[in-house]
Amino acid sequence: MNQPSTGRLTGHLPTLDGWRAVAILLVIVCHQPQFSSPAVKGLGPVGVSLFFELSGLLICNRLLAERRRLGHIDLAGFYIRRAARILPPALAYLAVLTALTAAGVLVVTGRDLGACLLFYRNYTAGGWHTTHFWSLAVEEHFYLAFPALLVLAGLRRCTAAVFGLAVTVVAWRFADARWNLLSGVSGCPAQYFRTDCRIDELLLGCAAALLADRFPQRLGGRWVQAAGVAGLALLLAKAAGQPVPGLALAALLPWALLGTVVHPHGPLGRVLEWAPLAWIGRMSYSLYLWQQLFFVCYPGNRAAGLGRLQDWPWNAFALLACAAASHYLLERPLTRLGRTLAERRRAAPRLRFEALCGRLVGMLRSAARRTPHG
Repeated sequence: MNQPSTGRLTGHLPTLDGWRAVAILLVIVCHQPQFSSPAVKGLGPVGVSLFFELSGLLICNRLLAERRRLGHIDLAGFYIRRAARILPPALAYLAVLTALTAAGVLVVTGRDLGACLLFYRNYTAGGWHTTHFWSLAVEEHFYLAFPALLVLAGLRRCTAAVFGLAVTVVAWRFADARWNLLSGVSGCPAQYFRTDCRIDELLLGCAAALLADRFPQRLGGRWVQAAGVAGLALLLAKAAGQPVPGLALAALLPWALLGTVVHPHGPLGRVLEWAPLAWIGRMSYSLYLWQQLFFVCYPGNRAAGLGRLQDWPWNAFALLACAAASHYLLERPLTRLGRTLAERRRAAPRLRFEALCGRLVGMLRSAARRTPHG
C-alpha cells in the first residue's frame, strides 16, 4: 500500500521491493562475463550496499512497529521468523551444491559448507559457489545483535548507541587500514567482507528508521527530501564509477530509500512499484542465493559439468527457474509458518496463564461449596 507523506511507516512498503530488485540486478550484471569492464564490475558492491541499507531500515522499522503494537519486542518470535525465512532456502542451495559435488559436477569443500552453515564465511577463504554467503553472514550477525540492543537500550538510548557503534566501526576500519591491525594478520580476509568493517551500513539504515519513528511528522520535511536527493546522487555517482565517500553514501542512502516510500507517486516511486520489478524484488533473496551457481564472471570459476547453463541467456533461465522454485516452494510457505509459530509461541504463555487462573477459580469455588454456612 502507498504510504502517506507523514506519519509512521507501517505495513508493506512496495517501493522497497523495487529497490531490492535494483540491488539484485546490479549484483547479477556484475557477475555476467560479457559485462567485464571495471565500471560494470563496480555495480555489484553498490547492490550489496543497497541490500545492507535496506535490511537495516526494514528490520528496525518492523521491530519498532511490533513494539508499538504489543508494547514490547518479542525477541524469540523475531528469531523464529528470521530463521524460517533465511535458513530453508540457504540450506536447500547448500544441499544442491553438496549433491553436485558428489556427482562430480563442481567442487565445494566441507570447510566451505561448514563456514556457510555457521555463518562465518566472511572470515574464511573458499570457492566461488559459496563466496556470496559472506554477505549473508554479515546480515545474520546483525540479526543476532541489533534486536537485543534495541530491547536492552530502549528506543531513545538505542538511537545514540547505533550512531556511536556506526562511528566506532568507521574509526576501526580507518585504523585497521592505516596500521594493518587485523588486515595484517595472515589469512585475514579483506575489509570488504568482514562484519567488523561492514556493519555500519546496516546500523545507519537502523538509525534512519529510529529517527523516522521518533519524528514521524517530519518525514515529509525539506531536510529529509534534501538528504534523500543527496543520497540518490551519491548512489548514481558510485554506480557510474565515480569516487564517493563511503560514509557519506551509507549515511544518506537510507533517506533516499525513505524518500521513495514517503512519496511513492513521484517518478522514481512509480518505476520502483512497477509490477515486474516488484516481483523480482520479492524473489531477491532466492535470486541472490542461486545466481552464484550460474553467473560466473571468471572463467577459472566455471563448473565444467554445468556447461551452457553458465552462458547467457541460458543462465538467466536456469536462475529464474531455481529462484522461483526456492521462493514459491520454500521461502513463502516457510515464512508464513515462521509467523504462525511466532504468534503461537507468544500466545502460549497467555493461554497457560488463563488456564492457571481458571484452575484457581475452580479451586476457590470448590472450597466455597465445602465451607459450612452458619
